[in-house]
Amino acid sequence: MSSTSTTPPSTTPLSSTPRSSLGRLAERGRTDRADLYDVLDAGIVCHLGIVLDGAPVVLPTGYGRVDDTLYLHGSTGASTLRGAATGLPVCVTVTHVDGVVYARSVFVRTVFGDAEPAPDLIPGTPATPDHVRTRPPR
Repeated sequence: MSSTSTTPPSTTPLSSTPRSSLGRLAERGRTDRADLYDVLDAGIVCHLGIVLDGAPVVLPTGYGRVDDTLYLHGSTGASTLRGAATGLPVCVTVTHVDGVVYARSVFVRTVFGDAEPAPDLIPGTPATPDHVRTRPPR
């Protein structure tokens, strides 16, 4: 027989921490738990970030939520989940893409190794994905 939680989810607003404080466009942020739960409940894949052996690791991970608890799906042998289970700090990101905003410039950064600006990378080069444009397609 399985047991389910009978504790209702908290209604206390979320509080900012140094890690979660918004800088740019802070007025668009939400601190209501119902808003957070709506975002979490609409998705099925998150990205779990953790530092293992001095290097950041970010992997797509299945998840689910019950009340105030977020459950990550994965093998008990996975190094990311083993690290999280030992109390290492983690970052869980859920992203929903419902549109694309086109801009006059493209901001591109290196994604593997040490990050560095790539100001000479221009749209249309092989390193720039086709869906990244400086203006909407005609």
